[in-house]
Amino acid sequence: MTGRSINEPFKACCDEAFSIVKGIHKLNYPIISDRIGEELDVPGTTIEYWKRGNPPREWQQLEEMVVVLIQLAGLRLDDDWVRNFLRAGNHPFVERGLTRVNERVGRPQAQPSTPLALGAQSPADGPHPISEAERSNEEHVTYVVIPRHLFILSLVLHLFLLLTHPMFSPLFRRKPEGQTQTARTD
Repeated sequence: MTGRSINEPFKACCDEAFSIVKGIHKLNYPIISDRIGEELDVPGTTIEYWKRGNPPREWQQLEEMVVVLIQLAGLRLDDDWVRNFLRAGNHPFVERGLTRVNERVGRPQAQPSTPLALGAQSPADGPHPISEAERSNEEHVTYVVIPRHLFILSLVLHLFLLLTHPMFSPLFRRKPEGQTQTARTD
């Protein structure tokens, strides 16, 4: 038990996609999981674990899973489903993820469903609007997570260099041949 709670929205999105794939291909769920796992280079049991409401921790795996599900479902999963799936899977940048997924499956970007008022700016005319939650998450990743990982990496590197450098580490010093260790008398 990992202590993670079940993510019900993610589980619901997975159930919907797996049901569509099952209806199209007439396969049972473990075989669908194995097929997705083959595409993602992970075991089918990992896919089943994710399907039970435990989304992958890496957002890249989440996007890869969406791409494979869309391909297996014959493009029957629309942009709203992809947004819900990415959001439920804790993707840090939902709209950017949707754009990447659509590019990978060869699907055009969704157009706004309501006509734009005269003089209104189309989403294609400028940068994508980003929600406050996505901005907050992006800032958290930029200012907290990345520096923390770099700090830990630099500590490990310095410790490694310190332990392996002959000047600082008695463990790796070579004694000249024929010399024995003598006791100090002070």
